[in-house]
Amino acid sequence: MRRGFKRATIVTFLAFLTWSGGVSLAVNPSDNPILIIPGIMGSQLWARLNRTSVNHPQCSKTSDWYNIWLSLEQLVYPVEECASDNLMFNYNPDTKQYSNVEGVDIQVRDFGGTSSVEFLDPSLHILEPASYFHDIIQHFVSMGYTRGETIRAAPFDWRYAAVGLESNGYYAKLKDLIEEMYTSYNNPVTIIVHSMGGPVSLYFLTQVVSQDWKDTYIKQYITLSAVWAGSVKSARSIISGDNEGIILDRPIWGRESQRTFQTTLWLLPPAGDVWGPNNTIVYAPTGEYSAYDYERLMADVGYTNGPAMYRLIKDKTSEFPAPNVTTYCFYGLGKETPYKLHYDPDNFPNSPPKVTTIDGDGTVPNISLTVCGRWSKQQVHPVTLRSFSPVEHVHMLRNDGVISAIDEVMFN
Repeated sequence: MRRGFKRATIVTFLAFLTWSGGVSLAVNPSDNPILIIPGIMGSQLWARLNRTSVNHPQCSKTSDWYNIWLSLEQLVYPVEECASDNLMFNYNPDTKQYSNVEGVDIQVRDFGGTSSVEFLDPSLHILEPASYFHDIIQHFVSMGYTRGETIRAAPFDWRYAAVGLESNGYYAKLKDLIEEMYTSYNNPVTIIVHSMGGPVSLYFLTQVVSQDWKDTYIKQYITLSAVWAGSVKSARSIISGDNEGIILDRPIWGRESQRTFQTTLWLLPPAGDVWGPNNTIVYAPTGEYSAYDYERLMADVGYTNGPAMYRLIKDKTSEFPAPNVTTYCFYGLGKETPYKLHYDPDNFPNSPPKVTTIDGDGTVPNISLTVCGRWSKQQVHPVTLRSFSPVEHVHMLRNDGVISAIDEVMFN
């Protein structure tokens, strides 16, 4: 009975993570090659185990390669904590380096293909709720595009922030992939990104490649619900845990692993003018905290390594330099979105907070989604903003209006 409930619950959640339709246009895909960069938790992660010990008796010590994210089997009681443990990072405060926990190898598969971003759980590929980028990719395939050729993807290990991805060679591979696509079709590439794929790609465009390179290889940049200036959900993750909409046995399931991810800290609402120094984000028995108070907050909730880890990346979160490429910034509105967290004294920080909301896409507030608007005064290339309401964060990938807007950009 319990397992059945969990399956129903998770499939319901997966429905949140997934459009089909569109119009038929006469297009030549070679004229407009497409590269997709997914969001947080939007790339499949595969694991192989050779552990000497485990924290829970139900967890396996050894395994061949298997899909650890997202896998329905890994999120069903009682093995849900196994996935959390195996996804953790170890952080070495002396070397300031991250590594997988002992005996765990993690890899991202099919870089340059699309399979890793089409379905979060490949075992459920026949179900629409299991799809992520599948419907938007299939839309282009129906117009003549070919997976792995004229439409490709650059999945990544979403536990890392941009600085970690750069150290691990992701951006070098991304640059090579774009150059390969350009060489194959003698046309610049359109980049389509979602969610955390926004800041991941922005770092690439502003910190890794030159303007001459962008002028040659990038045709345009289409962003969907990009989390430019953080989300309050990341603050919740480090305090009481956030299950990304999945209802599991423990409200704080995953907090231990979320606290080890670079991404959790990178996507905190940053200090600066977007959120402001006097805007309290967290109200707790231990005090009130703005975007300028994270190190104090981390100490107060027992997040031991948090301050040191945060200092490594905080300077990368407060600036939003213009990409200086033709940009289309599409985002959803009309959904109540977390803005402030209110924690009761009882069982703090282990109980979920009460939440004050503002307009946004349900995950990212409007003040973060619209940061791209300032670029129109900072770059020569045009910047176009367009909102879609009411559209939730991941539903941007299957909304008829959004898909039509992308077609207009691509083919008109």
